[in-house]
Amino acid sequence: MIDLFKSEFSRYKYAALAFYLVQVLVWVLVSRISFILSPGVNKYLIITLAVIIPGFLFGVLSMGLHSRKNNWAYLLHRPLSKHKIHLALTASAVSLLFIGFVLPLLSVVFALDVFTNNVVDVRHYLFSAHMFALVSITYFIGCFLILTPSKLSILAIWIISYLIVPNLGVASLDLALDLVFATMLFLVVRGSFNVNIAEFASGKMTIIISALILQPAILFILLISQALYYHLPLIAMGNHPGTNTESDFYRGFYNAKSMDAFAQVISASDYADKKSLLRQLTLSEFDSIPRTSFPLAHKGQLFIKDSSFAIINKTDNEMWVFSHDKMIFEGRNIASGIAVGSLTAQGFKSLDAVLTQADLFKAVPLSLEGRTIIFPDQIYRIDFEQQLFVLKHQLTKGEFYQSPVKYAFERVLLSTNKALHVIDQIDYDDPDLQVKTENVVPHPISTNRDFTIELTELLDGFLILYASQHYHGFNMPGAAIKYLQHDGNTDFLGSIEFPDSHLPALIEHQPFMFSPLTMNLVNGSLNSVAKFNENPPAEFRYFWQQRYDITVVLFALIGSLLSAVITFLLASKMPLSKSNRWTWTLLNLLLSIPGLVSFLILNSQSKKGDI
Repeated sequence: MIDLFKSEFSRYKYAALAFYLVQVLVWVLVSRISFILSPGVNKYLIITLAVIIPGFLFGVLSMGLHSRKNNWAYLLHRPLSKHKIHLALTASAVSLLFIGFVLPLLSVVFALDVFTNNVVDVRHYLFSAHMFALVSITYFIGCFLILTPSKLSILAIWIISYLIVPNLGVASLDLALDLVFATMLFLVVRGSFNVNIAEFASGKMTIIISALILQPAILFILLISQALYYHLPLIAMGNHPGTNTESDFYRGFYNAKSMDAFAQVISASDYADKKSLLRQLTLSEFDSIPRTSFPLAHKGQLFIKDSSFAIINKTDNEMWVFSHDKMIFEGRNIASGIAVGSLTAQGFKSLDAVLTQADLFKAVPLSLEGRTIIFPDQIYRIDFEQQLFVLKHQLTKGEFYQSPVKYAFERVLLSTNKALHVIDQIDYDDPDLQVKTENVVPHPISTNRDFTIELTELLDGFLILYASQHYHGFNMPGAAIKYLQHDGNTDFLGSIEFPDSHLPALIEHQPFMFSPLTMNLVNGSLNSVAKFNENPPAEFRYFWQQRYDITVVLFALIGSLLSAVITFLLASKMPLSKSNRWTWTLLNLLLSIPGLVSFLILNSQSKKGDI
């Protein structure tokens, strides 16, 4: 086994070393024009592509060379078990990939940590572990493609779309998920490593994992095919429901002009003076509060996921970077790299100051507008000239920000998980003043249902419009308006409801009909790039918490039963063992139609002959 490892390693070791040297040189050049440890979408994309593409190609290349008929016979007819042969090949491959595509950045991070004053935390090293997982997973996917009879097994590549999405979360969670997927793919490739690669593996674990990893991609393709038999024909005839922009549907309401949306809700209300409000709307200006993906950070998250990198003091040419390990800001001169001090929860400290527990921040901040930093429940303003660290705003216990600072109508607006805070802009802009909320408007619904907020100023107050696809419950869209008067009184004008969709139920809810389990896996449990419908709120995450028409539920049940029956009948005509026949049948009773498709893909016959 060791000899096989050495032999395989020797075949590609110089190529791996060449890739290592080239990438180190590239990182040195990058350091001349950018900060290596700064986050960024483009940087993350380049780093990711630099590991997933080589990993996949090497899996296809190395396993493809071995799978040639004579080579395969020579490989497997060794005095070793097939599992030991596979383990030797895998160990060699991942070692080479580590040297060529992970070690370069790891070496650079180590050099920055040892020889410079850059802030380097454990999470920076852990990012290399994430890269190693990515390159290993893509290698396994390339091997899986070669070792399965059907090349449609390439659909397993969807896994990468999940792993590369920079969702917020601690590094340990990212690495745990990496390990789960890497283990699953290692096991399925190990199970597919058979003497006769013209047939799919017979191990039950291999069958189950192989079917599962194909499900989301198959379901996505099934949904895309909806365009062929529904959307495109209706568009060609000019009868597609999507062309209906009437505000009776939430889609039309959501896309309508702000004035029309406000007017529709007000007109449906019982407010006594609504005619006056409608007249004022014609002369009003409108603004909105961004709420989606407000990037408050998690302690220890992978550095590439950071939404802010540093606070720059342009006057003194200083950069202040937050250390997740030390939970303070560390400052250094940009030109010389010399450390200049630290910024703690108690203010600025010199380099020789002894820090106590009280100096450490309790959470990781987000830098805004250069000299403003925001914590989950506090906002601070930094004055480098006066060396002051001023608390600008404080929330009560249990409340946290869910939007950035928003300037509108000479006010500062802050949306939290409980309410909308309205603050006087002049007071907020005073660098030395801690401001208090002028008015607090409680949200009309739980923020778990994620809604949009729009507002406009009238003569004696503000109208605030709330709208959500799930305002009244799962797939029960609606909108409501609150009236905040300048004297502080708040009136609830009323709410309206909309039909759940402009499309027929059997079209709108096809993800559920095709496979409730797979739909829930992607929409409710995974952070995949592709969503099969609007991501449901946390309180409706699982399909048994969701409301569907009885016809949709019946179609889903019929689909599962038919998939199981068809699988059993087809398996009966294939050279499958009785236990595997029932494994596939029961599996597709759960996975439904995508499970049936995966059964057809994985049990198709390859043109390769027996070895």
